Amino acid sequence: MVPSMFIVLKQLPLNTNGKIDRKLLPTPNFPGLCNLNESDQVSLTLLEERLLSIFAKAFHVESPDVNASFGELGGTSLDAIVAVTMIREQVSKNVDIGLFSDNPSVRQLARVIAALGDVQKDVTTISVTTQFKHDHHRPMPSLLIEALGVLFLVCQWLSPIWIA
Repeated sequence: MVPSMFIVLKQLPLNTNGKIDRKLLPTPNFPGLCNLNESDQVSLTLLEERLLSIFAKAFHVESPDVNASFGELGGTSLDAIVAVTMIREQVSKNVDIGLFSDNPSVRQLARVIAALGDVQKDVTTISVTTQFKHDHHRPMPSLLIEALGVLFLVCQWLSPIWIA
């Protein structure tokens, strides 16, 4: 992996043990990747705005550029999975990780999703855990099957003794 940016420091911040204190390191500022041009702000579609807010949440960037890929925004593979999950919930269910990696920027992804024509107009989210609590019905265990399982284990344990 090749770093996309270098930050020059006069001295590395050290903690009391002499190790580098990562909490005191300056956070990188991506000036070219986090600012929208005025032409980009005017030409944003509703789908691009929705994807832009998803990218901002998933990649922890305040205002990502619509033409920057998720790798340029500092996204990892886990962030990409989070973004795909949020896109499936809020925009289109037909987006997979392959489509996301082939079209990594907001603008590219918006064009592909618009071409698919499967954009959800109204988003109604139902919590999976709530649905599981209400719809899940557990059958009662069968004592016959459990008794046969215990009998089988006892026979396996006693078979070396019976054979000898």
